[in-house]
Amino acid sequence: AAGERQGRTLSVDWPLWEAGGMGLAPGQREIIERRFGLLPLPSGEGVVALSQLLAAQGAQWIVLYGEPTRLSAMRSISATPAHTQQHVTAGEAAAESDTAALATDVRERLVRYLVRQLASTLKVSPERIEPRHALERYGIDSVMVVELTTVLEGVFGPLSKTLFFEYRNIDDLASYFLQHYYSLVQELVGTGQSDVSLDIVSQARSVAAARTRLVSTESYTAPASADHGEALDVAIIGLAGRYPGAGDLSSFWTNLAAGTSSISEIPADRWDALQCFDLTPGVQGKSYSKWGGFLDDVYHFDPLFFGISPREAQSMDPQERLFLQCAYASLEDAGYTREALNAPVSQGGVAGHVGVFAGVMYLEHQLYSVAQQREEQSVVLPGHASAIANRVSYFCNFNGPSLAVDTMCSSSL
Repeated sequence: AAGERQGRTLSVDWPLWEAGGMGLAPGQREIIERRFGLLPLPSGEGVVALSQLLAAQGAQWIVLYGEPTRLSAMRSISATPAHTQQHVTAGEAAAESDTAALATDVRERLVRYLVRQLASTLKVSPERIEPRHALERYGIDSVMVVELTTVLEGVFGPLSKTLFFEYRNIDDLASYFLQHYYSLVQELVGTGQSDVSLDIVSQARSVAAARTRLVSTESYTAPASADHGEALDVAIIGLAGRYPGAGDLSSFWTNLAAGTSSISEIPADRWDALQCFDLTPGVQGKSYSKWGGFLDDVYHFDPLFFGISPREAQSMDPQERLFLQCAYASLEDAGYTREALNAPVSQGGVAGHVGVFAGVMYLEHQLYSVAQQREEQSVVLPGHASAIANRVSYFCNFNGPSLAVDTMCSSSL
């Protein structure tokens, strides 16, 4: 055990504790030993080290157990801050064409490696995986995400637990590792040119820096707002809507221009109006109105287009389905695509920094399951207002605010 006094707290690096055999996937111990010279800390030595550390006053310690020479070398490496990290180049004589060729080779090898890891987790052939396709297309779930993250942490050290939600396909994931863990990538893919760092990597990191990097987020600077006290500029560049008697804005405008009333009797496919209608006001359990504004085709929904199973779609609040359809239609009306909005700022996108705000008032969908249960049918329906906005954020991979507001009629504001 090696330690150094210079602080006030006791610090134990958790990846080293993991090296003790807790939670390691097969092969990870060998990778850690080969790369860092670390070995599992035996219980006896661990107890002795802990006793010594607890008895030490005003000390900050890190416990390392393994090959002494390599541990000493590791202790001499300091993690370089992200904003001051240096490039490691092959020398001034390196030709740009060779660097570009190496960049392509390293990237291709890394993509193939990540594809193999994903294929192994999914238990499918690597040939079936397209690096640019969204991971959810292959049925990846939260359990698989944890498994994949654990495997990659055995190579790259601690990673963000939301990594596979931040980078939605293998190609984007490869870009992340090339930018932040280039030295480890070179060692991993085995190009034989580990002393070369590429211009494609804006900030190459040392092994120590790569292991201490937990979360990486792309920076995005929002446009400066107007002076305080002045109205903010708002540009409405895309619209979509569903209205009684009008499936889109064009039809709605036509109805308005013609003075058409869109009030109708309750459609037969909604419910039997005669069961609760009585022309005489005040009759208990009855309504003396059988008219209202009703949307057409509320049951028409393509769940597979939105990555939703047909069974789940049947239990969704109709508001959730309609809002998702209208949100997507508004993007089309504005001339945007999900991919364009999720592109980096340098490519004209906003890196997914898009907010979704929903005004929601009626949350009565769950009452339908109550009625079904009275008829001895087991139906449990979700009814979360937040899901109406969150569903759009998830489908489009937007990373800005995503919330629903219920202030009754003023929700629309």
